[in-house]
Amino acid sequence: MLMRDQTRLMQTESRASVWPAVAIGENDTQTPTTDLFTWRVDNNGVGPAKIESVKVSVDDKPYRTWKDISTMLVPDHPFHAQQSSINGTVLPASINRETTVELVKLTDPVLAHAFHDAQPRFKIEICYCSVYDDCWVANIEDRVKQPSVDHCDTANTVQFEQ
Repeated sequence: MLMRDQTRLMQTESRASVWPAVAIGENDTQTPTTDLFTWRVDNNGVGPAKIESVKVSVDDKPYRTWKDISTMLVPDHPFHAQQSSINGTVLPASINRETTVELVKLTDPVLAHAFHDAQPRFKIEICYCSVYDDCWVANIEDRVKQPSVDHCDTANTVQFEQ
């Protein structure tokens, strides 16, 4: 009995030592000379996060690219942005280093303003796992509480490609 309890404690400690904690946020700068908007992702945990699934929707409609979202928000306006793809990647822990990934960075004032104004309409959901395949879902609606899930299910979902 004692040996089993010790083994369970050691397994729990091992899992906690590589626990990722993905956070989704935005940077928003609106001044008379600058209009910037950025959706970003950080891993504030102590272990790497395997990104298994990324979903982005506006008004509950799923999208595959930032360009598609931009076209919907600002029709007939050219899309220019810095973009990063994280779906299927490993996001290192941010211990002692900066590991922020900017999903999209908009420097065009029209686009930055449109994305800023549309923030309440966005849903971004990232399902990620630890090296032990413990999985969680990060989203912008609830930035503190991250529910654990058995696995990241991508069946019958529109996955974000960028």
